[in-house]
Amino acid sequence: MEENNLYLTELFICILKCFFILLVFGEFLPKILDYILYRYIEKISVYDNSILVYNIIKKNKSILYNYMYIFKEFIKL
Repeated sequence: MEENNLYLTELFICILKCFFILLVFGEFLPKILDYILYRYIEKISVYDNSILVYNIIKKNKSILYNYMYIFKEFIKL
């Protein structure tokens, strides 16, 4: 019986760790990255040769938004 309780406790702790990891990588990390990218893009001065770099950052931002959308749709299941 004691062994069973220990197993259930370890299982519960493992589930909490997994939930915490999902929460961090699915909710907090994308929002933090979005904030950092927004601040970085806001401070960019556009020069004649800086269009390529700006487009790369803009594309990364759209990938980040897609990641956030897919994660939120996954959570809705």
